[in-house]
Amino acid sequence: MSTSDAASIAPSSYPLYQVSKGFPDGKGDITLLTVDNVIFHVHRAILQHSSAVFETIFEAGDAKDEEDEPTKQQLKFEADAATPRIEDVDQLASVFRAAKRYEMEGVFDQLRRSLLEMRITRRKVVSPLYIRYPFAILAITYAFELYEEARLALRECMKGDMKAHMEGASNFDVPVPLMNTIISLRESRANWFKSKLDGIPWPSTNCIYCYRKCAEWRCQLERNVMSKLDFEVVRRELAKPERCENGHDPSQLVPAGTLSAWSDEWKKMQEVLPELPEDSCE
Repeated sequence: MSTSDAASIAPSSYPLYQVSKGFPDGKGDITLLTVDNVIFHVHRAILQHSSAVFETIFEAGDAKDEEDEPTKQQLKFEADAATPRIEDVDQLASVFRAAKRYEMEGVFDQLRRSLLEMRITRRKVVSPLYIRYPFAILAITYAFELYEEARLALRECMKGDMKAHMEGASNFDVPVPLMNTIISLRESRANWFKSKLDGIPWPSTNCIYCYRKCAEWRCQLERNVMSKLDFEVVRRELAKPERCENGHDPSQLVPAGTLSAWSDEWKKMQEVLPELPEDSCE
């Protein structure tokens, strides 16, 4: 990325370059040119105020090695009163890296807040990023030592299908200690479910079909629970009629009061923020 007076670079003089629509000619008093051949017209004062690194760059008279998308998003964060929304987690990680690299504390703080923001779009509530993309946000926040946000994302990784969480974060590397923590916490949660399932009594009838149907039902329930780690799975499965060949229903073996107590216990577990690997907070 190079800098010059805005008047010294015109799009017509550089036909291979593209002027950013968000920062057109006349937008600022200097021009930034990225290695992707995108021109940004911005105000020097804003960049100097936002970043000690850019201030040093301007004093040196040159700046190099900046990518288009992180640059555009950084400039939006610096110039706009409202926080821009970045929905793509890969792009979010790139802007985090650029903000850290150029010591843009204001941009970094706005990015941090954006992880927790809930908004309403077209009368629909949109959950925060750490809920929608828990594994990716965990990787980002852990890498940038945002440990409180990382604990929130880690808690969300304890819910739902872990395979689905990871598919949405295929470009992220998670340190081994952190991955081990995720596995350990999910295993602990799965063992809680298993202890509840083990407490469900077998049918009191002498019907062999009831025993077979109950065994099939338990196996299916355990598979669903272990993969989803969702108490609602238990509730739905217990509500299904599972009658054997003789018309008995061996699935209705958990009293409503017991199921309610399990639900309360599960909700309390969900509220607790899990701890990160010990070496991360030292």
